[in-house]
Amino acid sequence: MSLIDEELFKSIEYTVTIVKSLKHTKKETKRVYFNKLLSLARVGFLGVSPQPKLAQTSLDLVKQEILLIEGHRIKNRYMKLLGIGALVSIVACWIVYGVFSSITNITPLIGYFSVWTGSMVGLWISFGARKLTFQLDDLSVLEKDNMNIYIRLPYIGLCAIIFFLLLNSEIFSFEIGETSFEAITGRTEFQLLIGVIAGLFESKLGSSIYEKIQGLTIK
Repeated sequence: MSLIDEELFKSIEYTVTIVKSLKHTKKETKRVYFNKLLSLARVGFLGVSPQPKLAQTSLDLVKQEILLIEGHRIKNRYMKLLGIGALVSIVACWIVYGVFSSITNITPLIGYFSVWTGSMVGLWISFGARKLTFQLDDLSVLEKDNMNIYIRLPYIGLCAIIFFLLLNSEIFSFEIGETSFEAITGRTEFQLLIGVIAGLFESKLGSSIYEKIQGLTIK
C-alpha cells in the first residue's frame, strides 16, 4: 500500500468513527454519510485503476458537508443545554440564599452567591467564544476534557468561589483598571464581574488554582 493509499485509508476510518459517535443524529442521515464514504473508498481502492487522489478530494468534500450540517446543529444544541443548565444553577443558587436568609443572617456571604451567578454567565459565553469554528473531531467531543455539562457547571462554580476565597485571603491578586482591591471584593457588580471572568477562563482556572496552591509553603 502506497503512502497516499495509507493516508486515505486512515482518513476514511477516522471519518467513519466520527460519524458513528455523532449523538442525536438520525440513522438515515448517518446512513447517507456512510454510503458516501463507501463510494469514495471504492473509487480510491477498487477497480482496474483506483484513484486515491480523487477519493481524497471527495473525502474532503464529505467532511465539509458533515461539518456544515452537523456543526451548526451540535453547537446550538449544546449551547442551549448549557444555557438552561446555567440558568437553573443560578435560580437554585438564589433559592438557597433565600432559604438560609430566612433562617439566619448570611448577608456577609452574598458575594459568593454573586460570584457563582457570574461564573455561570461567563461559562456560557466562554463556550461560544472558544468554539467559533468547528473541526471534525469537535463533532464527537465538544470539550477536550470530556467533562459533562452537569459536572462542568458545579465544577466551574466551585472554582470561582475558591478563586474569590483566594482573593479575599490575598493569596491571589486582582486588578481592574484603577479600582482598588477592596472595591472589587466589596461591591456586587464587581463580584459578579469576578464570577464572569472566572467563567470565561474556565479552561485554565482549575489548573491555575491548583498550581497556586501547590506553590504555597506551609510552616
